Amino acid sequence: MNNKQFDKLSKVNGSNALSALNLRKICIHYFNYAESGIMFIRNGLKHATYMLLIAAFTSQLIFICVNDTSAQSKEDIFPPSENPIEFEPTKINIDLKIDGVLDEESYQEAIAYDNFVTVEPIQGKPTAFPTAVKILYNEDYIYIGVVCFDSLGGKGVRVSNLERDFSWGSNDLFGVVFDPFNTQQVATTFQTTPYGNQRDMQVFNGQLFDADYDALWKVRTRINTDNWTAEFAIPFKSLRYPEEKIENFFWRMNFVRRARRTNEISALPAYPRAFSPYRPIYAGAIKSMDVPSPATNIRIQPYILNNYNRSLVNGEETAQDDDVKLGGEIKWAITPQSVLDFTVNTDFAQVDVDRAVQNLTRFSVFFPERRQFFLENSGIFKLDNGNVLNPFFSRNIGLDNGGSLIPIDMGARFVSRNQKRNIGGLLMSQNKFNGESGSYFGIFRYEHQYNKQDNLGILLTNRYDESTIELGAKNNSTISVSGFNRPSESLSLRYFVTNSLDKVEDENMNAGMGGYFAIGYSTNQFHIGSEHYYISEQYDPAMGFLLGRNLIYHNPGGYLNWRPKWRPSFIRSFEPGFWVNLYQHASNFDLIENSVQLYPIYIRFQDDTRLQFTIEPTWQNVQNDFSPLGIDVEKGSYQYNRYRLYISTDRSKKYSGILTAETGGYFDGNLDVIKANLRIAPIPHIELEGSITFNRIRKLGIEEEDKNARLITLSSRFSLNPRVHVTGFYQYNSESISAEHLWNIRLAWEYRPLSFLYLVFNQFSGEPGADMTNSQEQLIGKISFTRQF
Repeated sequence: MNNKQFDKLSKVNGSNALSALNLRKICIHYFNYAESGIMFIRNGLKHATYMLLIAAFTSQLIFICVNDTSAQSKEDIFPPSENPIEFEPTKINIDLKIDGVLDEESYQEAIAYDNFVTVEPIQGKPTAFPTAVKILYNEDYIYIGVVCFDSLGGKGVRVSNLERDFSWGSNDLFGVVFDPFNTQQVATTFQTTPYGNQRDMQVFNGQLFDADYDALWKVRTRINTDNWTAEFAIPFKSLRYPEEKIENFFWRMNFVRRARRTNEISALPAYPRAFSPYRPIYAGAIKSMDVPSPATNIRIQPYILNNYNRSLVNGEETAQDDDVKLGGEIKWAITPQSVLDFTVNTDFAQVDVDRAVQNLTRFSVFFPERRQFFLENSGIFKLDNGNVLNPFFSRNIGLDNGGSLIPIDMGARFVSRNQKRNIGGLLMSQNKFNGESGSYFGIFRYEHQYNKQDNLGILLTNRYDESTIELGAKNNSTISVSGFNRPSESLSLRYFVTNSLDKVEDENMNAGMGGYFAIGYSTNQFHIGSEHYYISEQYDPAMGFLLGRNLIYHNPGGYLNWRPKWRPSFIRSFEPGFWVNLYQHASNFDLIENSVQLYPIYIRFQDDTRLQFTIEPTWQNVQNDFSPLGIDVEKGSYQYNRYRLYISTDRSKKYSGILTAETGGYFDGNLDVIKANLRIAPIPHIELEGSITFNRIRKLGIEEEDKNARLITLSSRFSLNPRVHVTGFYQYNSESISAEHLWNIRLAWEYRPLSFLYLVFNQFSGEPGADMTNSQEQLIGKISFTRQF
């Protein structure tokens, strides 16, 4: 249908003109989609044979895995208990000394809970590492005392390092999980290792992780001859809970332990091994506890900082500045459900620098958020864990496109949660204190829980940039509607639709649309799932992140978790599978890229060593300029295959490594990739790590060019204890000019809970010319103090 034909069908006048114009645009837009449907079918047929082979291969494996009862142990997904185990905390009238030694008389009076059940490697089996937990409380704290038995004592303990917020997979650990609101969707966990590292985080729906949530709490540990003990003191002020009458009291709580030597996971109560321990619907219950009534709950964290910068050319200083800065944050728990945060002169000088990458794809690189203020409570604003489409991505505040800092003047964040709804809001002002054109950011999030594990929400964002000499004022907004459903414990669905409005002063408004849908089905024997994204050409979330515009992305796939009885004792599971990555233009469904990752070999060993072999047939359709590592690739269609071998050894051991070897075609040339990582940690207090990425390109592009590119990374960590660390980081990137060499050295001392002293040195150096060497150096000293009232 052309424009003239449409005009005959939609002639209007007067007040109806605007609505008719919008209707006309919408209809033409979707008629174009219908006309391009044939092109979509045509492109799809090119890959149909591969898809059928994948489907046949996978269905046969699932059939064998699920139906071969002689080979597969009976480990089914079991439903949550209608009568969960009830924990009875013991009330005491004294403050316990937190030293990891459970010798106070109060512990003798408390009930011991020791009926832990194995989750991994064999679900439901009695644990080989017994654990006993006692729960106490007074008017200020809830105390958790735990004894983790291990016949080897200290010799059996595995802790990779002493960092805070340590990784789940590389350490012995014990953790407690709370859901005080009984939402069955939001879990808050506190975990520790035998050396007393702290890890706290919040998890939403068992899938969205806020790993940088920080609460004020204390834990101490002790390693003994046949066990290790831990003693937690968690202030009630650090927990959020409803103000309920005693007859309505109901908290969810569960415990989890990982014995890393044999990689056994046990829990109380038990949960299916296909899931994580952060599914509160499987947790036990506390039905009676005299928690304190809400009172004044304010936490202040002022800081003072000195920042010295200088620039050098050929070793001679050309510029310098020395800046002293004051600022801080205030956290006010208005009610047990609601928290308001204020920040002034927000500073992130102690944050780790971004790691360099060598991007060989045709899509944007995603750099994660590292700044603590934005990481805390970030889960409430997340619509997706991925790096394809996010209407809100906090790195757009206080950072430019190159990652350089832009001063943040002030801001506020509000978060409120209860059994039926979550509310979040964020307001920030950027760069106005400097007397320059400022930017203002606003976010609002509302999420309503209408069933035990179902919710529907809305996310609003707005960014306003004041006018500059070059540009007029700009206003950008997005509105997103999201949902999550879990019809059964194995099946989950996530989705959202989002719309953007972008208006530059004296110019027309642009509108765009995006969307996301994901479905996943998990059992103890297999996982299948599919994600789908849509991003229109005009969709522009000025506060978000996009992998690209005018993009449709499909990501279906699955894998087995096959544990036949005949497997050798050193193998935990065989996990073959596949994933499809199909990218198309949203405007006409033309192919951008399609790759099918087939891994017929994926072996997971008992110590978590992994061996994987991948075959990846790839189709490329280059329609725009593309120059990987500066080599111009001719426009056109390409098909090639790639082959990848991946090996990772047990990261909890003193010596471990990761090796990836990859070869095969790359557009009209060839690409060989070697990625090697070596980690040495003789004791948890010392960790040394080195890695190298080597990209070897041959006969690529219009000029059939050859190129070698290297990325070398060295890092170290020296820890006096879990609260005092010196870390170092060096990176060499052969493809970077301005920052070919990068140094970062940092001393961090947590001299009291959440109060820190930092000393940081950064250096960036490169070679802008044949006879010149540029260098930027930065020395930062910062001290913060945290006090809770």
